[in-house]
Amino acid sequence: MQASLWSRPGVLITLGVCAVLAACASPPDRPVPTPEPSPFVALPDRTGGQPSRPALPEVSAAPPRTWLEVDGSWRGRVILPDAGTSACSHQQVSVQRWFEATTSNFAEFDAGGGDPGREFTLAATVDLEPRPSAGTDPQPRHAVVGTFVDSSGAQVQFHSTYDLDLEVRDEGRQVVFALTATGSGVDIDPAPLTVRGVITCAAVTES
Repeated sequence: MQASLWSRPGVLITLGVCAVLAACASPPDRPVPTPEPSPFVALPDRTGGQPSRPALPEVSAAPPRTWLEVDGSWRGRVILPDAGTSACSHQQVSVQRWFEATTSNFAEFDAGGGDPGREFTLAATVDLEPRPSAGTDPQPRHAVVGTFVDSSGAQVQFHSTYDLDLEVRDEGRQVVFALTATGSGVDIDPAPLTVRGVITCAAVTES
C-alpha cells in the first residue's frame, strides 16, 4: 500500500497543497484541534451527530498535571492553575476511589467566576469491585461528571454514560479518562461533545 502511494505523484501533490493551505482537514469556521492549552469556546456548528470517543490521554511523567479537554460542540484544553485544587481518596467502606478537581469557586456565580473560558470542575468515581447490575453480570460502575465555563460565561455540564474509558494510575494518585457526552446547561440546547482529562494528586486520602 505504501509503495503504490509513493508511486502516484498526484497523491503527493494533493498532500502538499493541503499542508500549505491548511484547509483540507477542517471547515473554514471551525478551528483546528490543538494539544496546547486554549480557552473553552462554543463552536458555531453544534448540530452534528455524536462523535467517536477519543483515546485515553498520554500523560507525561514530569510534571504530572490536571487538565480537561473538550471537543465537538465546544473546544478547549485548560490546565488546572496553581490556585486550583485536586483531591484523591480511597473509600474503603464503599470500595471506591474518588477523584476531584476544581479551578475556582465559579459554581457560585451564574456566569462563571473571574476567568470565563478557563474554569472547570471534575469528579470521577471508580469502583474497585464489580457491583450487581440488573439483567447482567456484576460489573464496575465508573462515572465522570463535570462542568466547564466557556468564553461567554455559560456553564456547560456533562456526565459519562456507557461510552467511558478510564484508568487509575500511579497507585491511585491519578486517573485518566475519555468519554462521549452531551453538554447542557441553563439556556443551552443539549449538544454532543467528547471529553478527555486527567486528575492528579500529590497523595491519596484513606477513609
